[in-house]
Formats: sequence, C-alpha cells, structure tokens
Amino acid sequence: MDAVWIRTHKDVFIRANSVMILDNQPNGLYAECVTGSRVQITQGACSIASQLTLLEEIQLAGVDDSHAVVITPKWEQGLVIWHREIF
Repeated sequence: MDAVWIRTHKDVFIRANSVMILDNQPNGLYAECVTGSRVQITQGACSIASQLTLLEEIQLAGVDDSHAVVITPKWEQGLVIWHREIF
C-alpha cells in the first residue's frame, strides 16, 4: 500500500497508509497522520458514505502494488466523488 496516495484539494499528496484518523468538520474532511500532522483533504464536509467510499478506494488501490495510485476528491452537484488515477 506504499504506492497509494491521496491528493488534497490544495494538491498536497499524503501517503494513504500514513492516515490514522479521518475527521469530518464543517469546513472539510481532515486526515490525521502518523507523523502528527493534520491535512485538509476536501474543502467541504463529507457524508459518512463518502468517507467509507474513500476507505474502499484506498483498499482497492492497495491490492496491486505494481502501480502508483492517486485518489483525488472531485465535487459533482454538491457531493464528493473519489477519482482514482493509476500511474
């Protein structure tokens, strides 16, 4: 799972396996990492379903370590959709 990354809304990349906690706030979804850093992933709050979908995307992307994968939040009609890019 070392090759799975999450791209934040500010184009910051965080390694998916460093995320310890997802914290949903009114101004966005945050990831708390093993290093103690707190990174804002999205600009708006995410539903529980969107958070679970992110975790599922990370799990699916981590199955095959032969490629690097970047998961990016995309907003469509007020909902976050997670887009997976394979490199």
